[in-house]
Amino acid sequence: MAAGERGARVQLLSDRTAATGILLTRTSRAAVARGDGASGANLQYVPAIADVAVDDEVTSSGTDGIYPRGLLVGRIGAVRRPGSSLFLELPVTLAADPMNETLVFVFPPVKPDAPAPASGAPLPARPSP
Repeated sequence: MAAGERGARVQLLSDRTAATGILLTRTSRAAVARGDGASGANLQYVPAIADVAVDDEVTSSGTDGIYPRGLLVGRIGAVRRPGSSLFLELPVTLAADPMNETLVFVFPPVKPDAPAPASGAPLPARPSP
C-alpha cells in the first residue's frame, strides 16, 4: 500500500490476503477478520461457545497497527457451529462496498504505542517510501 499526492494503492479488507484485529461490539470479544476473496470477510478464532448473534456489529480493534480502533467493519451475516470444530464460522457483511463508493479515506498506519491525535486534529503527513 502506498499514497501519493494524486492517488493511493490500497488493499481491501475483502482481499484474501488481508486481515485485521476486530471487536464484536456487543460482547467486546476480540477476533481476527480475514478477507474471503470475494466481497466479504470471515471472523477467525471465535470459540464455538461464544455469545455471537446474526447482525452483531464488528468494529476495528486498533491492535493491528493498520486501522484505528472503533471503525465499523460490518455485521455478522450468519452464525454456523460446525460439528467438531472448536471455532464458529462467522461470515461478515462488510459495511462498505468499494465498488459503489465515490470517496474513500486512506488512513496512515497506526502505531500501537503512539498517542491518539486530538479530536478533529489532522493526521501528520508521511512521505511515501
